[in-house]
Amino acid sequence: MAYAEFLRVRTSMAWHAAILAAITLTLLYFAGGHVHVDGTIAMSTGSTMSFGQLAPIAMFFAAIFASSQGTSLNRENAMRDISWTKPIPRSVLALQYIAVDVAGIIVAFALTMAAIAIVLVRAHITPVADPTLPIMLALGCGVAVMWYSLIQVLTFWFASGARSVAGILWPVALLGLGLGHLDGPFGAIMRGINVINPLAYMSGVHFTASGASQDAVTTLPMELRPLAVWLFAALFCAIAVTLWPKKEA
Repeated sequence: MAYAEFLRVRTSMAWHAAILAAITLTLLYFAGGHVHVDGTIAMSTGSTMSFGQLAPIAMFFAAIFASSQGTSLNRENAMRDISWTKPIPRSVLALQYIAVDVAGIIVAFALTMAAIAIVLVRAHITPVADPTLPIMLALGCGVAVMWYSLIQVLTFWFASGARSVAGILWPVALLGLGLGHLDGPFGAIMRGINVINPLAYMSGVHFTASGASQDAVTTLPMELRPLAVWLFAALFCAIAVTLWPKKEA
């Protein structure tokens, strides 16, 4: 029953894979000499780099892919007279759609990490699997899935116009990160809202010599962040799966 969604994901994946391939080939062409990280660190060829630190790059690419898939239940509303007469429970249909979408996000994340590895090798930089790699991979992929589930829960109940949320959410989430650094009650409110901002969990944590946190939207320990984002993703998807079938045709 989820074959229609599989076809949508396959088409979207083809476009994203083509864009990723074009970017990768361009980087492969220019790779060599020095690779600049964070605009401040110049790494010479022959260096090593923690592979996990590059997970945020894959996260952004996977989140972009997730934006295109996060309105699958909303899209189905336009055909609910047909889709809701299929011989399976509506909640099962929703679960099938979400399973197909999440599988696509994981594939998009994995393809991007593979492309990053290829570029690093071309630049004679050895990607190193340090102890943080599993955490960063789980976090990066989890943030993309949480992004998908957040869009899903914000759009599943409404008409097709709600799909614009997928695009609007990017500037809103980025603005929320910035406002979360403000002092006073408003900043505290924004930090509270950022609990459900997927991008907040990828924000860096920096410390001064005295141990004070700087530039961190969330102070949740890095090893707990993957659990948090996957739990939020599961919660948002559960809300969508539970309530979407109750929408009347």
